[in-house]
Amino acid sequence: AATTEALQAILTAFGVDTSSAAALDGAVEARLREEWTRPLPRTLVLGEEQDAAVCLRLPEAESEDAIPWVIEWEDGARSEGVAPLAGLAAGDGRQLDGVRYVEKTAPLSAPLRLGYHALLVRTRSGEFRTRLIVGPARAWRP
Repeated sequence: AATTEALQAILTAFGVDTSSAAALDGAVEARLREEWTRPLPRTLVLGEEQDAAVCLRLPEAESEDAIPWVIEWEDGARSEGVAPLAGLAAGDGRQLDGVRYVEKTAPLSAPLRLGYHALLVRTRSGEFRTRLIVGPARAWRP
């Protein structure tokens, strides 16, 4: 098990204020807020053979919307569509500042291609972009 000092050094290296318990609580709260108020993760990694889908975190009031999306492939091509969220099961949820957020896994009707791409979604809250990395199902092994 790591020592308290080692854990503190690691967190400090990541820019977390570890000067007090209150500072750590604030850092945890800020992280949760960022994760739940941003519909997309900062980076999405999928396997080439997986179904194209993304877990969105949205205010519950937006959780039945149809979400327009665009994949900008690394070769400059684009795939576009709309992910209807109505009727999809809600996953985890969180209450922040009086707003209930829920997770919905939205299907994207585009076959995945190996490479480094961008995924954009448009919600009532704005347009959001994430890095989409698609890798092979298995790595080559000599």
